[in-house]
Amino acid sequence: FHLDPRAVLGGLSALQHWVSLSIRLDATERRFRQLRERQILSREDAWLLFGNVESLQMTHEALLGRLPPAQPAGALPSTALTLSERVRATAKAFISLAPFLAMHATFADNYEKAALDALRRLQRNPSFSRFCKQAEEGDGALPLRALLIKPIQRLCKYPLFFERLRHSYSSLVEEPASAAADEDDMPAARADDQEVLASLRESETLIRRLADRVNSTLANAKAQERLVELLERLSCLSLLAPHRQLQLE
Repeated sequence: FHLDPRAVLGGLSALQHWVSLSIRLDATERRFRQLRERQILSREDAWLLFGNVESLQMTHEALLGRLPPAQPAGALPSTALTLSERVRATAKAFISLAPFLAMHATFADNYEKAALDALRRLQRNPSFSRFCKQAEEGDGALPLRALLIKPIQRLCKYPLFFERLRHSYSSLVEEPASAAADEDDMPAARADDQEVLASLRESETLIRRLADRVNSTLANAKAQERLVELLERLSCLSLLAPHRQLQLE
């Protein structure tokens, strides 16, 4: 059998690229820094609006530092064990930082309970409103309302990457002749492969549970935001209460 590990390498590369891209192009954290440096926001309003976005940025930087070095394009690992080590290291990196990745839930909770209210209030501030308009027109950036959910959307893509990686690695190692060239080494090699698969499943489960939680929070926030818009249109904001939900529009 000739087994091509490039699907696994592609999965590893895509996951690492997403982490790296999330750090370099984090427009949410960049907008937060601009507002703070120009002293347009008070410390309290900055927290209400952006929550723990700086902590999320540092978590992704730490995550990138724990991932194995990127494999050069077109290159193949010298042995299956080398590939296993790379996959294991990736899974372990996410497992070890899972408590810090869980801070996305804190960010999502803040988005639902505080950020949207703060944004509506701050948009009545001329300096804040002018800055947001200039930022959007100057570099074609997304409106701040859209930027505030970017960290949540970033997290929710990780389960897709892990599903792809687990599927490709499982297909590779579960072939009858893929574990080792020497039959005497096959039990140990297969045990190692199963250990790596277990780590992949664990990391995927942790990330999926977290993504499901923040997705649920985001759905609640969107429904609450729509309720506010409707009550504002009807001049009935006095009816707004935490227990009220939009059932049918």
